Amino acid sequence: RAIAEAYCRAGAVLLLSSKDETALQALAGDLSARYSTDVSTLACDLSHPDGARRLADESRRRFGGLDILVNTAAVIGPIGPTWENDWSEWRYTIETNLFAAVRLCQFCIPFMPLDSGRGKIVNLSGGGATSPRPHFSAYAAAKTGLVRFSETLAQELEGRQIDVNCIAPGILNSGLTRAVVSAGPERAGIREYEVAREAVNRE
Repeated sequence: RAIAEAYCRAGAVLLLSSKDETALQALAGDLSARYSTDVSTLACDLSHPDGARRLADESRRRFGGLDILVNTAAVIGPIGPTWENDWSEWRYTIETNLFAAVRLCQFCIPFMPLDSGRGKIVNLSGGGATSPRPHFSAYAAAKTGLVRFSETLAQELEGRQIDVNCIAPGILNSGLTRAVVSAGPERAGIREYEVAREAVNRE
């Protein structure tokens, strides 16, 4: 929401995606009402390759191409010791947090940038990418992979007028943070729980 609003303030034309179509439509309606820019939506599950392809195809259909791709899709994944994690949840975390961004880059780069300017790819990293994160092994592995993927892609795109950056925004009062609080200190660990609870109570 915050990223979409910042782009609206800058006058960008947006295509937003989420699994939650109701929330997505509400956000698009709110942004369209407050800013003089077009906000389109496509509800899809980016953990599946078909979702990423649909989103890329829709952006090309609507705009002819893309100037900016921002990958924010993420789930916190299973919380607790790795050997106690549900394997399907662990894999789903990798598919959502890492594979979705990679697939969208694969599908979108061929028609970036839209005009003669520079294209931008922004991937959101997070906790676990710079140091171990016990009890969050799937999330940490996915975000670490996303950082190295971004660094590699940036070098591959040298000379293509497309910049690639990975941004770690820090802890926010988000659904992911609230999931850590809900897990409790026993599963998440005392430090993780306390930091998350502070972030939720702060806002």
